[in-house]
Amino acid sequence: MLVEPEVLARLEWDRVHEMIAATSARHGPRAARGARPLRDPEAIVASQERIAEMRTARAGIGRLPITEVEHPAPVLAELQVAGKVLLGRDIYETVRMLSVARQTVRALEALDP
Repeated sequence: MLVEPEVLARLEWDRVHEMIAATSARHGPRAARGARPLRDPEAIVASQERIAEMRTARAGIGRLPITEVEHPAPVLAELQVAGKVLLGRDIYETVRMLSVARQTVRALEALDP
């Protein structure tokens, strides 16, 4: 379902996008561009349930060890090219992403094995 432009204007949706873009997150602006308010009641309830679950998790284990990492798509595309050599920075960022993923999985498993 699409949200009417006048509703987005009342919600100051453009301002919300600007606020997200102003964060330190590299991928925040990209994520914000396609975001729209939910209209489907079931989707809204499901979203609220996920948020409540994450709040409970955070209360139980503290902040998840999630940190900003480079998007893996460019490196994965390079790996498809025969004979391609990855730069040290690409290898470092890939290992760092995998480390963050492993730490996050461990934290979530500790919460609910």
